[in-house]
Amino acid sequence: MIALVKTMNITSLGAKIILALKGSFDNEKIIKSNYILFLILCLFFSCTNVEKKSNNNMNSSLLNCLNCSKDSKPKFDPPFDYLKIIKLETTPDCLIDGLAKLEILDSLIFYFDSRDELYIFNIEGKFITKVGQKGQGPQDYARINTFFIHHNNVVLVDAVKGSLLYYDFRGKFISSMSIPREYLRNIISAQLFDEEKLLICYMISWRADENTSYSVLNLSTKTIEWLDFTYNPIKLDNYYHYFSFNQMVKVQDEIHFIMPLCDTIFSYSESSIYPKYITKTHDKIAKKEQIEYNTHTLHLELLKLEEQGYFVGFKAIFETENIIILEYGTILGFYMFDKNTKQGYFHHYAFDEVLKEVPFFIIRRSLSNDQFVAVEPMERLISLMDFIDGDDKYLMQLKKIIENSEEDDNPILFIYGFNK
Repeated sequence: MIALVKTMNITSLGAKIILALKGSFDNEKIIKSNYILFLILCLFFSCTNVEKKSNNNMNSSLLNCLNCSKDSKPKFDPPFDYLKIIKLETTPDCLIDGLAKLEILDSLIFYFDSRDELYIFNIEGKFITKVGQKGQGPQDYARINTFFIHHNNVVLVDAVKGSLLYYDFRGKFISSMSIPREYLRNIISAQLFDEEKLLICYMISWRADENTSYSVLNLSTKTIEWLDFTYNPIKLDNYYHYFSFNQMVKVQDEIHFIMPLCDTIFSYSESSIYPKYITKTHDKIAKKEQIEYNTHTLHLELLKLEEQGYFVGFKAIFETENIIILEYGTILGFYMFDKNTKQGYFHHYAFDEVLKEVPFFIIRRSLSNDQFVAVEPMERLISLMDFIDGDDKYLMQLKKIIENSEEDDNPILFIYGFNK
């Protein structure tokens, strides 16, 4: 059951420009005006498919993949230093189906599943409460599009009602806030910044006039700033499409985010946007014009382009103080970069035919202290029992949990830690 994934010879257009410019600058004295020009060129050429907003704090860095040459082989599980395994309690009031979004705050786990149900657990996995209920009442939601944490409240975003619904961490309704529906239309996710600003990511629309990818909502004034990031000319035949469920992450006083068909990680901070990192990966980046208009599935279009040797962008970003994980394209692979050295490797999500230790499962969330969270359904974990053949302490702990579980039990969280 070893996952076999084809790797590509990779060097990004943005990276080539940076290296060419850097080489010329190294041979002469750099004055301030040339340095500014260099950074502006990074901004406009690092990802030619994206319209960018001007910025006042340009300091892009190059992330270099060390095993992305033609003859290199991908790595498999990265060597994590410690692991915490959390089985989420299963009760008649808490039956989880899939995962849409995960948050962990101090001693609480917020689990939003694919049936629009939001559950809260403690850090040991004990079920606490379900947040809100579907209905027509003022305290009810019509649909949960996403959620975020704000001032010790969990906030449900309901684009149908045009509302933000505030609850405490015991599930008690606090208040609601009306928001113009056009500000929330086809929203995928939202990330709080500076306590009162909400960075919103939208799905790809078939309508060019509403194909903005990101905006900033001021919660105090209920006004919105439409950012100059658009999915156009991608339009996908009367459907909304998402390119990622994990397209942004908060890191200290910035929010870092990605775009489809792009090799650049952008930063939002203090109403300014600039390219934070440019990845040295693939030779050629697919253009938006190569996405067929009449397709019903964006991911099939990306797969076709990938098979032709194109880089199709990252599908998820996870970041901590020292590490960045970027999931790649349509395959089960990811790049893992050290932010201090600006270097990293391409990895496969895969496991050996015989499990000697707990695999590095697909990441769903990054935490502080260089921790990353994976979520695996119990049904899949039970299917791995025949492959367990080792005495690693974490593997033995997982085996014991599986042996005392049923296939329809709630999933298990794996929190991997990396010591720097």
